[in-house]
Amino acid sequence: MLFLSATLFSACEKVNFGDDGGITERDSTGLTTGHVDKSDWGSDATWKKQELDLFKGLDLDLNGTQQGGVRDIILYPNPVATEAAFRVGQSGSATQFAWVMVDRKYKVVMKLINDARISGNGSGYSFDFSSLKKGETYRMYYVFHTGTNLVSKGHGDIKILD
Repeated sequence: MLFLSATLFSACEKVNFGDDGGITERDSTGLTTGHVDKSDWGSDATWKKQELDLFKGLDLDLNGTQQGGVRDIILYPNPVATEAAFRVGQSGSATQFAWVMVDRKYKVVMKLINDARISGNGSGYSFDFSSLKKGETYRMYYVFHTGTNLVSKGHGDIKILD
C-alpha cells in the first residue's frame, strides 16, 4: 500500500518554479531587468525520472558525466508576449541541441528532439510561443550533445504575458 501511495504522489508532482515566479527577467535586448533565478539557464546535475522521460528519444545517459563548456545561455525577453530569442554564448563541444517545454504538470507543450544543430559559439534560435496560454509559466528543458556524448543539460522558466 505504501508503494501505491508513493507512486500516486510522484505521478502528481508539479514543476516547482521557485521564488518570485521562477523566471529570470530580461528585456528585448537580453539585459536583466529584475528577478534572476539562479537555477535557470545553467547546468543541472541530475534529473528525476519524469524529466529524463522527456528525452527518451536521445541515446544518452542524461544523468551521466557532462563534458561542460556550455555557457551564457539566455532567453529574452522574459516574460514574453509571443516570440523570444534563445542564445548560447559558448556551446562547448556540442554540435546538437534538443529541447522540450512543459507546463506546470509536466505536460509537453512544445518540443524539438535531435534536429537543431549548433555550430561554434554565439548560436541563436527564435521561438514562437503564440500558441501557449497567456499568463502561464512554462519550463524548457534542454540538452546539448555530440552524438551520444552529453555536453550539458539544464532548464529555464518562461512566463507568457497576459
